[in-house]
Amino acid sequence: MDQTSGIDYNWEDHALCRTLTKNQKKDFYPLKHDGEGKQQVNRARRLCSDCPVVVECLHASLVTNEKHGVWGMTSPKQRQQMRKQYTITNEDGKRVALYEDIEVVVEILADHITNMVEVGPGYYPVLLSNPNLRENRLHLHGPEKGGKKIIEN
Repeated sequence: MDQTSGIDYNWEDHALCRTLTKNQKKDFYPLKHDGEGKQQVNRARRLCSDCPVVVECLHASLVTNEKHGVWGMTSPKQRQQMRKQYTITNEDGKRVALYEDIEVVVEILADHITNMVEVGPGYYPVLLSNPNLRENRLHLHGPEKGGKKIIEN
């Protein structure tokens, strides 16, 4: 991984996907041509929804412009849209990537989950398997941050 990003990658030690078998990890990098892509992505998102470092994962993927796989419950296309939406031009004409701030990523993920709830379980089956997401009350916490709610109850 790109260590020049300034991200502390120790969060990866706490990622649920680290404990998966090689076959299970394929869900995070589905192949479009095999017809199983949507099911694989949904299985990956289900795991992400319970991961204690989902915010850190999404943050790293946004900052490093990760173009492949499921990271922080998002697809490459969703991350591309997030990077575009959360990049602004300041008064000096300089482009600023707001997603480089992990606190902004907390808000980005909260918006993403809210969108998932609005779209519904027909498209996002993870909502059926994780009642915290379905009720829009996902509690995220990193291993060293002591607990961080992204959506207040």
